[in-house]
Amino acid sequence: MDNWEWWLRKVSITLIGGLVLAGSIGLLGVRTEVVTAVGGGYQLSVRYASVSRPGLATPLSIEVRSDDALPEEVTILATSSYLALFDDNGMEPLPVESYNTADWTSWTFAVPPDSHLLRVDLDARLEPAVQWGSDATVAVEVGQQRMASVDFTTKVAP
Repeated sequence: MDNWEWWLRKVSITLIGGLVLAGSIGLLGVRTEVVTAVGGGYQLSVRYASVSRPGLATPLSIEVRSDDALPEEVTILATSSYLALFDDNGMEPLPVESYNTADWTSWTFAVPPDSHLLRVDLDARLEPAVQWGSDATVAVEVGQQRMASVDFTTKVAP
């Protein structure tokens, strides 16, 4: 066996072993982060996948908090191109109204009296054909006035 063949086998075995090790300790799966913004008496927090892979369940959870009670209706806006990455299986709670343009998806939620927290969970997986990630903006509006917004990016690993 030639010297270069021996080195090629060693490098190949090392690479395969490295991939197996990375997968076994969770480095190749979904990684989540939280971004938060405060404005107009509201706190907006979004838990999202900073890295995901096609076909995997990928979290998107949005929380709106206020020290005072939330109004009867709260609107959440999200970048439409970001939401296009997902195969949506459902949302909890369901909005009372939704609207979508090329730029924004708008969900309006009814809030129970004296509530200080609205939490929206999107049950979704990344579309199997998605090869690239996307930047996103999520914002909270009350009475057609934007109170707070956050920006983030989801990257797609092979």
